[in-house]
Amino acid sequence: MSKAHVIMLPFPAQGHVTPLMELSHRLVDHGFEVTFVNTEMHHARVLRALPAAAAVLGGIHLASIPDGLANDEDRSDVNKLTDSCRRHMPGNLERLVAEMEAAGRPKVRWLVGDLTAGFCFEAVKKLGIRVASLWPASAACLAAMLNIPKLIDEGLFGDHGWPERDETLQLGPGMPPLQTSLMPWMDKTGVPIAHPALFEVFSRINKFNEFAEVVVCNSFHEAETGAFPDILAIGPLFADRKPVGHLLPEDERCIKWLDGHPDRSVVYVAFGSMAIFDPRELEELADGLELTGRPFLWVVRPDFTPGLGKAWLHEFRQRVAGKGMIVSWCSQQQVLAHRAVACFVSHCGWNSTMEGMTNGVPFLCWPYFCDQFLNRSYITSVWRTGLAVAPDADGIITREELRGKVEQVVADAEIRERARLFKDAARRSHCGCNSTIEGVLHGVPFLCCPYFADQFCNQSYVYNVWKTGLKLCSNEQGVVTKEEIRAKVVQLLGDEHIKARAIMWKNKACASIREGGSSHENLLRLALRGGDGACMPTPAVYCIGPLVNGGGKSVESGGERHECLTWLDEQPKRSVVFLCFGSKGAFSSAQLREIARGLERSGHRFLWAVRSPPEEQSQFPEPELERLLPAGFLEQTRSNGMVLKNWAPQPEVVRHEAVAAYVTHCGWNSTLEAIMSGLPMICWLLYAEQSMNKVFMVEEMKIAVEMEGYDEFVKAEEVQAKVRLVMDTEEGKMLRERLVLAKEKAMEAIKEGGSSQAAFSEFLKDFGG
Repeated sequence: MSKAHVIMLPFPAQGHVTPLMELSHRLVDHGFEVTFVNTEMHHARVLRALPAAAAVLGGIHLASIPDGLANDEDRSDVNKLTDSCRRHMPGNLERLVAEMEAAGRPKVRWLVGDLTAGFCFEAVKKLGIRVASLWPASAACLAAMLNIPKLIDEGLFGDHGWPERDETLQLGPGMPPLQTSLMPWMDKTGVPIAHPALFEVFSRINKFNEFAEVVVCNSFHEAETGAFPDILAIGPLFADRKPVGHLLPEDERCIKWLDGHPDRSVVYVAFGSMAIFDPRELEELADGLELTGRPFLWVVRPDFTPGLGKAWLHEFRQRVAGKGMIVSWCSQQQVLAHRAVACFVSHCGWNSTMEGMTNGVPFLCWPYFCDQFLNRSYITSVWRTGLAVAPDADGIITREELRGKVEQVVADAEIRERARLFKDAARRSHCGCNSTIEGVLHGVPFLCCPYFADQFCNQSYVYNVWKTGLKLCSNEQGVVTKEEIRAKVVQLLGDEHIKARAIMWKNKACASIREGGSSHENLLRLALRGGDGACMPTPAVYCIGPLVNGGGKSVESGGERHECLTWLDEQPKRSVVFLCFGSKGAFSSAQLREIARGLERSGHRFLWAVRSPPEEQSQFPEPELERLLPAGFLEQTRSNGMVLKNWAPQPEVVRHEAVAAYVTHCGWNSTLEAIMSGLPMICWLLYAEQSMNKVFMVEEMKIAVEMEGYDEFVKAEEVQAKVRLVMDTEEGKMLRERLVLAKEKAMEAIKEGGSSQAAFSEFLKDFGG
């Protein structure tokens, strides 16, 4: 049976469309049918901006409803637009739902709606549609909105949002200070925006929330530890390479232009889809960029300044030729992820703030209105990942101020380091759970080599929380060397503490069903036990894991036994190091050579699944091993090693009695499979939730060790050391002992009659309704 039909409803502005579109892609990836509803005007702009190849947004159905304004009316008047949407969109949305069902589309089960479009929630609830609300800005900004009635009662604001006195307030510990003259519903002069319609919407958010069963927020816990617990943080929801419904066509030339510049050399300047500069502000900004003497990429929308003509842009482009590039719109996420970008001159819209933070880019804050002043407080006062420009007595940001602050923020090493730390935290917040929990439940020590963001979270479980593995570390070139691989394998296989923790966690997981709580649930409790701050989930959580291959025929192999299993049959018990990094784990050719050298130096048997380097995968779907690996490596290691192209039957391999340790990216599935097999792990993080998994496995469970340098270049010496640690030392022996306990717990968790079975039955009942 197909999953539910979901409607996504943003407020008609780019910063509201982007996170909901990203969430739409995620829902489609999980099998939901998604209809994305824009206003007719925005719908037309989205279609015009789409490249021809993306006429359909990744399986998302596009639909539109009228906003109540005539085609020639001014939609830049936020007061008029908000008032018209509030009066017309609820009825128009009801009609759209009826038309879709009459046309044979599946019945709509859920509305995921922007809270600023919450005036539609009551109407859809009357149709029997369940509501989840999304707040597209920070949790602190939502806290400010929810506190509007209290702030009015305390005499800080009048009934229409005007401040009664100028003071600084703080809504909670760890939250940014707020000036009463710069609240999220105000512009930079302290005047309420779109007065009174928008403030009326904001002040009714409490009422809108009464219709929602859950609130999700485009943020993450590490960013806002002081916010309140009744929000589910699912961010950062930023635009990746999927189409996201931009309202202007993207200029793709800017990425090639950035490719031609040195690392951390370019100033990126963008002010979102709504900020308007007057001609004097524009001139000061342009002259300031020129005065910096640095290359810059500047986004200038066609409506950025009233009366802005092509002649001025042409003359300025000529003046800064060779130094600057000006575009009307770009793929901001790709720009901020580019190695050449040194800092981000930004209006501090929340999407831009999340994108900059997720890519570790220092900010120069130039807020315009709404929540941007609060976001500036986060950046400059709480996170301290940027600076703010200061206007002169006339309220103008001068060219000298811009030049000075650009130089200051680019040169500040502490800001860069804090930006890097928040980048890591944002990456950890993208938490997929499958491979790592599977490894934990097999009782397998890990050698962790993560690749995507969630795998860094998983690695954190492995060696920081569960303590069932080691982490592989890369050198300054970003390669895990042969010495690192050899050392970590040795360290892992010899670590009895890690083995014991892996056994312990396996036993806990197995016993959790019998004791009335699944292993997956226990692990979640470990993750959440200290979470008395922001963004704790409020919906029901069904714990039905561990969901791992139970040992039947492999889907990938069609039931035929893989040749590597026959090779393993010929090896001594607990003698082989298994290296496999998931379906997306690929390394540079330099890193592959380092891994090979580390394995050879370790002196231990190994089974290694190798993929082509990322830049070669389209040309070489199957890796050319003779070219990629050191000369003579395959011949020299033939007696004690086996290298596979692309893929290994991982569930069967980790359960094989010849396998002694697992060098892994700490994907959740891999982690669970390792625990279910009692294998010590060496953690080599790559992406997604793997960092969190690593913390559990290495620090808490102590069933893995960490490969040092995984985020850069792991040297062969590190590989060698960690392999030997796991294989040859007392610490590796303890890893295996702990994994025996973890494996036993995991096996108990999936027995008939346990809590996972009961939870799954309840899940089917609830979701089926």
